[in-house]
Amino acid sequence: VDKAMEEPHFAELYARFSANLAKVHKVFKKTLLALSQAEFEKIEAANDDNVSEEEARQTKKWYIGLMQFIGQLYKFDVIRGYIMISCLEKLFVKADEEKLECFAKLMTTVGDKLDHEEATDDHEHMVQIWKDTYSMANRKSSNSEEASSAESGPKAPSNRIKFLLQDLIDMREGGWKLTQR
Repeated sequence: VDKAMEEPHFAELYARFSANLAKVHKVFKKTLLALSQAEFEKIEAANDDNVSEEEARQTKKWYIGLMQFIGQLYKFDVIRGYIMISCLEKLFVKADEEKLECFAKLMTTVGDKLDHEEATDDHEHMVQIWKDTYSMANRKSSNSEEASSAESGPKAPSNRIKFLLQDLIDMREGGWKLTQR
Protein backbone atom coordinates (compact mmCIF):
# COMPACT_ATOMS: atom_id res chain seq x y z
CA VAL A 1 0.00 0.00 0.00
CA ASP A 2 2.82 2.39 0.87
CA LYS A 3 4.57 1.76 -2.42
CA ALA A 4 1.38 2.47 -4.38
CA MET A 5 0.94 5.71 -2.43
CA GLU A 6 4.50 6.82 -3.12
CA GLU A 7 4.33 5.93 -6.83
CA PRO A 8 0.79 6.70 -8.04
CA HIS A 9 1.69 6.14 -11.68
CA PHE A 10 2.22 2.43 -10.84
CA ALA A 11 -1.06 2.07 -8.91
CA GLU A 12 -2.64 -0.14 -11.57
CA LEU A 13 0.38 -2.46 -11.61
CA TYR A 14 0.44 -2.76 -7.81
CA ALA A 15 -3.32 -3.33 -7.73
CA ARG A 16 -3.14 -6.04 -10.40
CA PHE A 17 -0.34 -7.78 -8.50
CA SER A 18 -2.25 -7.46 -5.23
CA ALA A 19 -5.49 -8.72 -6.80
CA ASN A 20 -3.73 -11.81 -8.13
CA LEU A 21 -2.24 -12.50 -4.71
CA ALA A 22 -5.58 -11.84 -3.01
CA LYS A 23 -7.24 -14.54 -5.14
CA VAL A 24 -4.75 -17.11 -3.89
CA HIS A 25 -4.13 -15.99 -0.32
CA LYS A 26 -7.19 -14.92 1.68
CA VAL A 27 -5.01 -13.68 4.55
CA PHE A 28 -3.21 -11.37 2.12
CA LYS A 29 -6.53 -9.96 0.94
CA LYS A 30 -7.70 -9.36 4.50
CA THR A 31 -4.41 -7.66 5.40
CA LEU A 32 -4.43 -5.58 2.20
CA LEU A 33 -7.96 -4.37 2.85
CA ALA A 34 -7.14 -3.57 6.49
CA LEU A 35 -4.06 -1.55 5.48
CA SER A 36 -5.98 0.27 2.75
CA GLN A 37 -8.78 1.07 5.19
CA ALA A 38 -6.32 2.34 7.79
CA GLU A 39 -4.68 4.66 5.26
CA PHE A 40 -8.08 5.86 4.04
CA GLU A 41 -9.14 6.63 7.62
CA LYS A 42 -6.02 8.78 7.97
CA ILE A 43 -7.39 10.92 5.14
CA GLU A 44 -10.72 11.22 6.91
CA ALA A 45 -9.03 12.37 10.11
CA ALA A 46 -6.47 14.57 8.36
CA ASN A 47 -5.83 17.95 9.85
CA ASP A 48 -3.53 20.09 7.72
CA ASP A 49 -2.92 22.74 10.37
CA ASN A 50 0.69 23.39 11.31
CA VAL A 51 2.36 21.41 8.51
CA SER A 52 4.99 22.71 6.17
CA GLU A 53 4.27 23.24 2.50
CA GLU A 54 6.57 20.33 1.61
CA GLU A 55 4.80 17.98 4.04
CA ALA A 56 1.42 19.05 2.67
CA ARG A 57 2.60 18.41 -0.90
CA GLN A 58 3.92 14.93 0.02
CA THR A 59 0.73 14.07 1.91
CA LYS A 60 -1.38 15.14 -1.07
CA LYS A 61 0.71 12.93 -3.37
CA TRP A 62 0.19 9.97 -1.02
CA TYR A 63 -3.55 10.57 -0.86
CA ILE A 64 -3.83 10.75 -4.63
CA GLY A 65 -1.75 7.55 -4.90
CA LEU A 66 -4.02 5.82 -2.39
CA MET A 67 -7.13 6.88 -4.33
CA GLN A 68 -5.70 5.43 -7.54
CA PHE A 69 -4.68 2.21 -5.78
CA ILE A 70 -8.05 1.76 -4.06
CA GLY A 71 -9.83 2.52 -7.32
CA GLN A 72 -7.76 -0.06 -9.18
CA LEU A 73 -8.44 -2.64 -6.45
CA TYR A 74 -12.15 -2.01 -7.05
CA LYS A 75 -11.70 -2.44 -10.79
CA PHE A 76 -9.98 -5.80 -10.14
CA ASP A 77 -12.90 -6.85 -7.87
CA VAL A 78 -10.89 -6.86 -4.64
CA ILE A 79 -13.07 -4.11 -3.14
CA ARG A 80 -16.86 -4.23 -3.42
CA GLY A 81 -19.03 -1.50 -4.91
CA TYR A 82 -20.82 -0.54 -1.70
CA ILE A 83 -17.45 0.08 -0.03
CA MET A 84 -16.38 2.26 -2.94
CA ILE A 85 -19.58 4.31 -2.72
CA SER A 86 -19.03 4.71 1.02
CA CYS A 87 -15.49 5.97 0.33
CA LEU A 88 -16.78 8.44 -2.23
CA GLU A 89 -19.41 9.74 0.20
CA LYS A 90 -16.79 10.22 2.92
CA LEU A 91 -14.53 12.12 0.54
CA PHE A 92 -17.29 14.38 -0.74
CA VAL A 93 -16.80 16.95 2.03
CA LYS A 94 -18.11 20.17 0.64
CA ALA A 95 -15.60 22.51 2.28
CA ASP A 96 -12.42 20.41 2.08
CA GLU A 97 -10.46 20.93 -1.13
CA GLU A 98 -8.04 18.08 -0.49
CA LYS A 99 -10.81 15.54 0.06
CA LEU A 100 -12.72 16.81 -2.96
CA GLU A 101 -9.60 16.38 -5.06
CA CYS A 102 -9.27 12.82 -3.74
CA PHE A 103 -12.95 12.30 -4.57
CA ALA A 104 -12.34 13.44 -8.14
CA LYS A 105 -9.28 11.19 -8.54
CA LEU A 106 -11.12 8.18 -7.13
CA MET A 107 -14.19 8.85 -9.26
CA THR A 108 -11.97 9.22 -12.33
CA THR A 109 -10.61 5.75 -11.63
CA VAL A 110 -13.85 3.94 -10.73
CA GLY A 111 -16.60 6.04 -12.31
CA ASP A 112 -17.02 3.97 -15.45
CA LYS A 113 -17.47 0.72 -13.54
CA LEU A 114 -19.73 2.33 -10.91
CA ASP A 115 -21.94 3.91 -13.58
CA HIS A 116 -22.42 0.51 -15.19
CA GLU A 117 -23.40 -1.10 -11.88
CA GLU A 118 -26.59 0.93 -11.49
CA ALA A 119 -28.49 -2.12 -10.28
CA THR A 120 -26.74 -1.91 -6.91
CA ASP A 121 -28.59 -1.14 -3.71
CA ASP A 122 -26.53 2.03 -3.41
CA HIS A 123 -27.77 3.54 -6.67
CA GLU A 124 -29.62 6.29 -4.79
CA HIS A 125 -26.39 7.25 -3.03
CA MET A 126 -24.64 7.59 -6.39
CA VAL A 127 -27.50 9.72 -7.75
CA GLN A 128 -27.14 12.06 -4.75
CA ILE A 129 -23.36 12.23 -5.14
CA TRP A 130 -23.78 13.18 -8.80
CA LYS A 131 -26.46 15.78 -7.96
CA ASP A 132 -24.06 17.42 -5.52
CA THR A 133 -21.18 17.16 -8.01
CA TYR A 134 -23.21 18.89 -10.71
CA SER A 135 -24.26 21.53 -8.20
CA MET A 136 -20.69 22.20 -7.05
CA ALA A 137 -19.55 22.43 -10.64
CA ASN A 138 -22.42 24.83 -11.32
CA ARG A 139 -23.73 22.60 -14.12
CA LYS A 140 -27.11 21.12 -14.92
CA SER A 141 -27.39 17.38 -15.41
CA SER A 142 -28.81 15.99 -18.62
CA ASN A 143 -29.91 12.91 -16.67
CA SER A 144 -33.49 13.41 -15.48
CA GLU A 145 -32.84 11.34 -12.36
CA GLU A 146 -30.02 13.67 -11.33
CA ALA A 147 -31.52 16.92 -12.56
CA SER A 148 -31.56 19.64 -9.95
CA SER A 149 -30.99 23.32 -10.04
CA ALA A 150 -27.36 24.27 -9.66
CA GLU A 151 -28.31 27.18 -7.41
CA SER A 152 -29.89 25.06 -4.65
CA GLY A 153 -27.05 22.65 -3.93
CA PRO A 154 -23.59 22.97 -2.42
CA LYS A 155 -20.96 25.23 -3.96
CA ALA A 156 -17.34 24.35 -4.65
CA PRO A 157 -14.90 25.85 -2.12
CA SER A 158 -12.68 27.22 -4.92
CA ASN A 159 -12.61 27.67 -8.68
CA ARG A 160 -9.89 25.02 -8.95
CA ILE A 161 -12.22 22.41 -7.43
CA LYS A 162 -15.14 23.67 -9.50
CA PHE A 163 -13.16 23.15 -12.71
CA LEU A 164 -11.85 19.79 -11.49
CA LEU A 165 -15.45 18.65 -10.95
CA GLN A 166 -16.45 20.07 -14.34
CA ASP A 167 -13.70 18.00 -15.94
CA LEU A 168 -15.02 14.96 -14.08
CA ILE A 169 -18.54 15.62 -15.38
CA ASP A 170 -17.22 16.10 -18.93
CA MET A 171 -15.38 12.81 -18.64
CA ARG A 172 -18.55 11.05 -17.47
CA GLU A 173 -20.66 12.58 -20.23
CA GLY A 174 -17.97 11.59 -22.74
CA GLY A 175 -18.13 7.92 -21.79
CA TRP A 176 -15.31 8.02 -19.21
CA LYS A 177 -12.58 8.59 -21.76
CA LEU A 178 -9.61 10.64 -20.61
CA THR A 179 -9.06 13.68 -22.76
CA GLN A 180 -5.80 15.55 -23.10
CA ARG A 181 -5.95 19.33 -23.24
